[in-house]
Amino acid sequence: MSIAEIPMNLTGLTNITSPSLSVVTNPENIFQQIVNNANTYTSHWLGFFMLLSISFILYWSLSDRSPFGDFKYDDMRALSISLGIASIIGVKAIELGLIMNFVTVAQFTYLFLISLIFIFTYENKE
Repeated sequence: MSIAEIPMNLTGLTNITSPSLSVVTNPENIFQQIVNNANTYTSHWLGFFMLLSISFILYWSLSDRSPFGDFKYDDMRALSISLGIASIIGVKAIELGLIMNFVTVAQFTYLFLISLIFIFTYENKE
């Protein structure tokens, strides 16, 4: 019993372009090139997902449902702290050139301000 050859259609692979990387010796240029390639490959969503993951990890570690057990903040306060820290990191990332658009940081800052308003109204309600 022999195995017959199965023909493959590989014409779709001819349109794939390989990423272009140039060798640079300056560390600042290397860092900027890595950031530009990461932004290009993620369709400029790198900053949003970076801030989202930072805020999620901080919320998870600061909330009272955390398995770490050291902080025990309530949900809204932990959310406010995590969004505030993510906003500060976002502003620094814009200064470094990691995030190309300011809209992502503005969204996290707006969410931080809204959470502060919720905390203020909740604490003054009691």
